[in-house]
Amino acid sequence: MSEMISVIIFRGAEMDINDQKDIQASKIVEYKLIPDEVQTYYDIIGCDTVEFVIKQIGGKKYRVICDEMARYKSGLIITMANPKNTNDIIIGTVVIAGMEKRGDLTSLTNEDIKNISNHLGYMVGKKEGREIVCPVILTE
Repeated sequence: MSEMISVIIFRGAEMDINDQKDIQASKIVEYKLIPDEVQTYYDIIGCDTVEFVIKQIGGKKYRVICDEMARYKSGLIITMANPKNTNDIIIGTVVIAGMEKRGDLTSLTNEDIKNISNHLGYMVGKKEGREIVCPVILTE
């Protein structure tokens, strides 16, 4: 049986700028205990090729599991962005876990969850003639 780890699952969403919902209420952010198995990540993200990357959020490094091919798919939404580098983005559902010094995945602590939650931001844009807002996790 595989180890269970505590993670954040962050799903992309678009909201009309005049009709914003609370991020928590719209189930964009989910805190969950999951098995640390590659198949679990495929199932959550809904893709054929997962990628494990390292992202810094609020001064701390985390392991982010995402769809490696998301940039080539249409209809997906930016979920992580570096405000200082517009090319440094992640698209689609992500799983965020803690990270040991060697890079192995670990459970998020309450402090990690608070840190990541404190770095939720918004991107504003236009789609089909209307203004939209997309929640994103801000990285460094």
